[in-house]
Amino acid sequence: MKSITHNGLVSKTDKNYMDTTTAVELSFGGSKRRGSGCMSVDIVNGRVRFGKELYEALNKPEAVKVKVGADYIVYTPVPMNTARACVFGKGGVLYYPKLADKVAELAGINVDEATGSISVGTYQLQETDDPDVHEAVVSF
Repeated sequence: MKSITHNGLVSKTDKNYMDTTTAVELSFGGSKRRGSGCMSVDIVNGRVRFGKELYEALNKPEAVKVKVGADYIVYTPVPMNTARACVFGKGGVLYYPKLADKVAELAGINVDEATGSISVGTYQLQETDDPDVHEAVVSF
């Protein structure tokens, strides 16, 4: 698996992505079709649920820091007591309506028509300064 540097930014170039600091091209696995993805968003109930594969790839974190880009979100595992961290509920669920709205916006979901959960996104792990911790870049 290719990874990008901790400080790298990911930008979309056709169907692949590129680390803008090193020009390393990345391919994100998984389907881009609505209805399949690495996580699901439920706008009505204001929650984002990580898929089992994504949640386990991040070693089932207690909480994450969230960074939002133009068409991606970066989730970095952090301890639960970290300032401004999003804390997981049971089963890899983040109960944050503003985050759910942002995920829906990036995924192109019409919030007026959304009912229930919609699976979205593909992810790529990237390295951090800690060799035991990886971030997930989820693209839409």
